[in-house]
Amino acid sequence: MKQILHLYADNFPLSRLNELVSRTEGVVCNMGVAIPGCGRDNRAATTLKMPTLPSPAPCDPTSLFHYDKMVSQAATFVEQHIPMSDVTLMHAHSIWSGGAVAYELSCRHHIPYIIAADQADMRFWHENPQRGRKTGLPVLEHAERIVFHDTNQQDFIAGRISDQDADRIFSRARTIPDGLDPFWLQNLYLHKPVSLVHTRLLLAGEQLSPKSVSPVKRAVQLLHKKNYNVTLTVAGCSVTDDLGPSVKILPELNQETLFQALRDNDIYIAPRLADSIHPFYAEALSQGMPIIHNSHEAPHGLCPDGEISYATDLDSAEEIAAKVLLASERFATMEQHIADMHPLHLFNWDEIYRGYLRVYDSAGGF
Repeated sequence: MKQILHLYADNFPLSRLNELVSRTEGVVCNMGVAIPGCGRDNRAATTLKMPTLPSPAPCDPTSLFHYDKMVSQAATFVEQHIPMSDVTLMHAHSIWSGGAVAYELSCRHHIPYIIAADQADMRFWHENPQRGRKTGLPVLEHAERIVFHDTNQQDFIAGRISDQDADRIFSRARTIPDGLDPFWLQNLYLHKPVSLVHTRLLLAGEQLSPKSVSPVKRAVQLLHKKNYNVTLTVAGCSVTDDLGPSVKILPELNQETLFQALRDNDIYIAPRLADSIHPFYAEALSQGMPIIHNSHEAPHGLCPDGEISYATDLDSAEEIAAKVLLASERFATMEQHIADMHPLHLFNWDEIYRGYLRVYDSAGGF
């Protein structure tokens, strides 16, 4: 049986890795190496369904002077503990850190690897454009296959590299959506299909940047001046400023609080790609929520604008306010379009894992 070596950083949600591993086990043999980086460490929270080694060697892409050394040390640790001759294919679950280590090991042992780009990769590249091209581009160029979770990630990278580089990378790219935790698919919900009078907005994101909040708060204030009854809940961001009585803050974000927040509100505002590691737009769709999102981000490409979502400039309070009014007025119609998407097979791991097996096959994994 072919062996797949999974390399993942500590900001990768282990529950998602389990969904993939549990479905592919028996077709391939899975094992993993957890590589510490600069994100949260969630290894203790979830028991992985495959043999896993925690690497003591960190691989932090924010380190300006020691990153290459970190990658080399992490690769050496893998060599010392895993018979590389048995590994058929490496599956890196991020460009940094897993991808960099896979690239180093591929150079040493000529083992092919695939990259599944992570939202945290996009955020790091946005904040460090030169580092992105210098350290991220080679990892992508040498991957046998590259998996993007949506077209937004491809658009994001395409805008930051040359056309020649883009042609080489995207010729080997595949789009496989990021799967939802089965919890959301087992608890699908639709709001009452009415035109909203009292509109409840939710802005939620994982490690949400405080600068995401200000334009949305100003949009709420603009709507108040026009006598629209609008409230805002902000989840996943610690804001110390007093945002007023119409804004509710939920600093801690877990599945339970997110679930309740999605049920308690009407329209979801997906934070900009640069302002959150995970935008939760698929979770919002599972709960029947129309979405307002930044242009060419969030559910861009899933449906025509105005069906399940509205694209706007999330830096413009005026544009956000205008789209809130549109979504409120067309709430019943948008709910119907969302209902047509349920049961969200696009985000179901029972479908997604087959896509990964096809990628493994085309990359030399079988």
